[in-house]
Amino acid sequence: AEWARTPWLVLLEDDVRVDGPITRMPDGIDAGGVEDHRWTAPLKPALLEEIRRRTGAAPSYKHYGLCGGAIVRTSALRDTPTLDDTMPAGELGKLRAMDDRVGLWNDVTLATLLLLGGHTVEPWADVKQGK
Repeated sequence: AEWARTPWLVLLEDDVRVDGPITRMPDGIDAGGVEDHRWTAPLKPALLEEIRRRTGAAPSYKHYGLCGGAIVRTSALRDTPTLDDTMPAGELGKLRAMDDRVGLWNDVTLATLLLLGGHTVEPWADVKQGK
């Protein structure tokens, strides 16, 4: 992310379109996505408890929200372990046992890793689902 020399990285899945410029930059958060509490299940209780245990605080948004279109602070990405070389052996299996979507769904995985690193994930006002 640092090679981009930008404070934010916008993530777009292949079924997402851009209808206009970014008009509201996220304020006070490290990652923002859709407000998905109406159609997705929150992160599983065991995973939420693990996030609270490791960071000392429960995440303020209990869904993952980074599906489709999302924005992530590049400094948060730099500090987030990857699933290959910087994550301790066996860590992915432990996380997957707490929520079986970790490691399978990219949005759940990214949100989980950011939250475990003490970063904030919240809905982002510039992303909308549907028409």
